[in-house]
Amino acid sequence: MNSIKTNKNTPLMNAMTSALLISASALPLAALEPGDAVSLNALTKSEFVKGEAPKEWKANEVYIFECWATWCGPCVAAIPHVDALYDKYQEKGLHVIGMNVFEEGKDQVAKFVTKKGDGMSYPVAYTGIGGAFEAEWLKPAGVESIPQAFVVKNGKLLFMIHPASLTDPMIDALLAGGDAEGEHGALHPGGS
Repeated sequence: MNSIKTNKNTPLMNAMTSALLISASALPLAALEPGDAVSLNALTKSEFVKGEAPKEWKANEVYIFECWATWCGPCVAAIPHVDALYDKYQEKGLHVIGMNVFEEGKDQVAKFVTKKGDGMSYPVAYTGIGGAFEAEWLKPAGVESIPQAFVVKNGKLLFMIHPASLTDPMIDALLAGGDAEGEHGALHPGGS
């Protein structure tokens, strides 16, 4: 049997080493999937243009992190629906946090939120491009486009969904004790 002898500086070894490094750098450090614990750390690193970051996960309360941008037509179109859910359920334990992502320009985001007024009554964070929220939530979850919402309960990601697909029966079931997709026959997010 013939063997190929190479040393560290051959073109073949250099090409193989480069290919391995490129492949390894393309892999996410950790995937974010339903059932995984999520940290509020990235939120505390965001700049809130309205309201503030939650300080802790409140037991059995539901958190929706609505990912949007001012330049995203479908995101802007979903805001009234998300705001109506927030207005209806906030006293029952629903928290909505608007996470402005994939956008540069905190001033334009703040101006947009101010103009929306009561039509965007929940807290809103500006994360900027490449911020902690993108690194710790979006990339590990494989989110490359918006709108997108993360639904969290008891510090765990339940599922991700297009914000316009959130329904009253879904929120009712989550607040009543549901914590998994399909539970109570009401959670059929369908994904985005």
